[in-house]
Amino acid sequence: MVLTELGKKISDALHKLNKKVIANEAVEECTKEICRGLIAADVRVEDVLEIRKNIKARVSEADEIPGINKRKIIQQVVVSELTKLLDPGIAPNKPERGKVNVILFVGLQGSGKTTSCVKYA
Repeated sequence: MVLTELGKKISDALHKLNKKVIANEAVEECTKEICRGLIAADVRVEDVLEIRKNIKARVSEADEIPGINKRKIIQQVVVSELTKLLDPGIAPNKPERGKVNVILFVGLQGSGKTTSCVKYA
């Protein structure tokens, strides 16, 4: 539910750019809507502020280049910043044979934890 609503808010914010002339006010409004969606999805406020700052900085850098599609740049910057938020930047843990490996399965009732554990074993 939360991810669906977040995706809808982000896509709505980006679709509104198609109906407006791209100016600093439109970029500001777009970033505000995206930030509201992220905060509603329980993303840390510090991360949201950093994403907003990075989006503004990268879009303003792109403003200086003549002849580029500003809408595309905004979409690419938003996608790259959200991807950076989700990517921890470290390699995943790989279980080793012959050693004790502790793995925690977490989920709500009926979400398939037992089935996943049996398949994993």
